[in-house]
Amino acid sequence: MNRLALVLVLALSAGPAWSESASQPSVLGPARTHAEFSAQADKIRAQMEPGGTYGAISRRDRKEVDTLLASMGKRLQAVPSVEALPPEDVAKVTEEQQKINAILTKRPGDRVVCERKRGVNSRIPGNDCKSAAQRLEEQEQAREFGERNTLNRCANENC
Repeated sequence: MNRLALVLVLALSAGPAWSESASQPSVLGPARTHAEFSAQADKIRAQMEPGGTYGAISRRDRKEVDTLLASMGKRLQAVPSVEALPPEDVAKVTEEQQKINAILTKRPGDRVVCERKRGVNSRIPGNDCKSAAQRLEEQEQAREFGERNTLNRCANENC
């Protein structure tokens, strides 16, 4: 249980740390309780009003941020503190936090997507978190690798 608490605290606090290291302002920081989260969510909603810091975002983005905030609030409301969240919820909350930060700071390539999957030769699932830009880069590298191997394989006429 202590390991889970440590992972959660690191996951929730790492989001803003990644953002700051990439010179992206962090919008939604770590909250340990539902009350702390609610205060942050209310502040963000107020800043999304016309004339606020994020007042210029589109209606679609505003609706998505509201939906993500509601989802995170629902997950955090079910537990006394973030340390009590199940690992699947930790991944979802981290992902939702990163989506909100990406929408409000308009850097969608920094949005982190977490998948819960098992490692090679392991039955223990873990979180695989990568930014959208990292996933696109991996897809591009895989495509280039496939093209290179296909072209090099049939270089002579006897293929």
